[in-house]
Parts: sequence; structure tokens; C-alpha cells
Amino acid sequence: MVRLAVALREALTYATPTQARRICAYYLGGLTQQQIADRECVHNSNVCLSIRRGLCNLRRYYADHPQGK
Repeated sequence: MVRLAVALREALTYATPTQARRICAYYLGGLTQQQIADRECVHNSNVCLSIRRGLCNLRRYYADHPQGK
């Protein structure tokens, strides 16, 4: 489990700080996109787009680092 957490932390460096924060809040924190938007005083579409772009950046990390290496 520690290895997975380290790998995720490394992958999140490919996302912007905002993308990383929102991805963690959504997937790890269990918040909805609307809840994140309400907390950050932004529109829901901004959160949605940020998460989507962040996930694209995570895919780029895993493409550059096969098997998390």
C-alpha cells in the first residue's frame, strides 16, 4: 500500500497543484465535483475540466514510466 501511495504521489507531480488537489478530493476524499466547486467558490465545470485534464496528465506520467518505474 505504501508503494502505491508513493507511485500516486509521483504521478500527481505531472498534474498542476490545482488538478492534483481536485483529483485527490474527488477520488480519495469522496467529494462530488459540486462539493469541490462549492468549497473553492468556482463553477462545477471548472472542477470537471480540471479533473479531466489532470487525469490526462496522469496518463502521460504512466506512459513515460511503464509499470510505475
